[in-house]
Amino acid sequence: MTHPAPRATRPDLERFLATSQGELGITDLGGIHIDPQELSELVVDHGQPAELRRAQLCPCIRPESQQARGNCGTCRGLGWFHPVGDKYREPVIALILSQQLQRDFRQAGHILTGTVQVTFPLGIVPGEADILLPEVEEHVISETLWRLDRPIRDRLVRARQTTSDQAAPKTAPFRERLIYPDVISVESIWYWDDETQSPVETFPGHDYLDEFHDGEVRWHPGRGPDPGKAYTVRYRAPAAYMLEPGEPIFRSEHGAAFPYKVVGQRLDRWTQKHLDVDRTR
Repeated sequence: MTHPAPRATRPDLERFLATSQGELGITDLGGIHIDPQELSELVVDHGQPAELRRAQLCPCIRPESQQARGNCGTCRGLGWFHPVGDKYREPVIALILSQQLQRDFRQAGHILTGTVQVTFPLGIVPGEADILLPEVEEHVISETLWRLDRPIRDRLVRARQTTSDQAAPKTAPFRERLIYPDVISVESIWYWDDETQSPVETFPGHDYLDEFHDGEVRWHPGRGPDPGKAYTVRYRAPAAYMLEPGEPIFRSEHGAAFPYKVVGQRLDRWTQKHLDVDRTR
């Protein structure tokens, strides 16, 4: 039985190639190192304009549970809000590396999650729950809201009991708001009619105002679903990704910082994955 001859190794000098100036350049790229500045320039050259909105932890969070109030009109139940102002909103260049849609199967159905991986140039340090809004890209969102009420009421959970020295708790007035911070256009709004046992289409100008300020849905008097009833909204909005907890990913080499890479969730998918709260006020 014969064995194959051992693979011949190249002399060290063969790993280099002489240039026209007589210098030696590396041809065997086994241990190549990437310069952070060159990588940052690559992000700038091939990235796209975007806006980065800084997140602030909402003061509505209950100290005993560290959970946001579901009916908070500022953070919309997310636990984070994004202040208006130049120092909280920064134009950036973002290189989108990948986008994917996943189904997380549960006992009762599944949850859809949409993720994106993004790299920023040097100097951009994103934080948890910051929102990234790439230019040009748009999302189509289908969302369920409740008219002037909570989707889950106290009477469905337990009987409310108060003594003579306790005042009945009062909740803030509700306001229906879409989860995306900006709205391009509303395509349709439907609600369920108990009398006809069928969905009813609404019309802008006739049933509700066709202008949406801060995502607020404003109905004309006597129009739309009854209080406590749900309705669905299909609308288009500029793409918005909320950066995941635990990100961004940071790397350094020989004391030099590399550009940050972040993982973000589509804003509507992020709420489905992490929250089960009422987003009205």
